[in-house]
Amino acid sequence: MEVSLKIPTFENRKVFVDISFADIVPWFIDNRKQDIKRIREFVEVSDFDQIQRMGHRWKGTCASYGFEQLSRTGELLESCSVSQKREEILKLLEQVTEYINKLEIVYTSPGENNNSNEFHI
Repeated sequence: MEVSLKIPTFENRKVFVDISFADIVPWFIDNRKQDIKRIREFVEVSDFDQIQRMGHRWKGTCASYGFEQLSRTGELLESCSVSQKREEILKLLEQVTEYINKLEIVYTSPGENNNSNEFHI
């Protein structure tokens, strides 16, 4: 049975992050950019097991940092790799690259109420 994947729209590019994470977030984002390059390499050699592992890591790690759309991307990478959907993976990587490049991170004070539908950590 084929599962239909809902690709994130990546419209919500603003993520609110507690100021105490300010030193960690740039490192975290740089690591995701490196992961994207590695996933592209895995696609080229059809190493879907590695893509699945990377997707699984994204699913958990990105959520713990508050990047829910990146976490959802990890879930989709994991699913696409199981069914070896090369084109879907490449499309997803294009979209997530654009998202990361235009990401707006807003640092907030602890307990600050933003009254927003955006994501928070």
